[in-house]
Amino acid sequence: MSWFSYTLAVLVACISYMAYQKYVNVHTSIIKKPDKRYDYIIVGAGTAGCVLAARLSEDPTVKVLLLEAGGHMGYFTRVPLTSTAAQQGPNDWSVHARPQKYSSFGMFAQTPIIPRGKGLGGSGQINFLLHGFGLSEDYSRWAQLGFDGWTLKDLKPYFNKAFGTMESEFDSPCLATGLYTNASQANRFR
Repeated sequence: MSWFSYTLAVLVACISYMAYQKYVNVHTSIIKKPDKRYDYIIVGAGTAGCVLAARLSEDPTVKVLLLEAGGHMGYFTRVPLTSTAAQQGPNDWSVHARPQKYSSFGMFAQTPIIPRGKGLGGSGQINFLLHGFGLSEDYSRWAQLGFDGWTLKDLKPYFNKAFGTMESEFDSPCLATGLYTNASQANRFR
């Protein structure tokens, strides 16, 4: 029975991959012949570059060009937890750190691999599609240092707009009940 289940799972994965490549993987956003003038040129279509280009292009009178060294990411980068299949491949810059003396014992020659995405979406596409926001104290500290408008309360509408949600981890039971009352308590869970 296990051999049959394994074979069926591999068959379904192969068929879904082929269907994706034939019907879904159509890239109409790549420009073959760009215009001669743009209002904004953004180099790097990682997470920040894509958000910046999207926000700037909300104005229909503005022309924005987003440049990226890589192309569209592959099939596995769109499925959470399978995105590591894109690491060390054509969608990764394949950065290796220097050999380490006191760490990375499980790596070849004690050289850690630092996945850096090359393509639309950047490293977020090959690093499990995860994100984090930090603690409210982090944002409050920036405001105390003189950066007006950088509190969590000020930035929350922008986070919600960027992620397209009305509820987020800011509204989680941990924050609502005061489980994280200060940074030292929260650090216990990191």
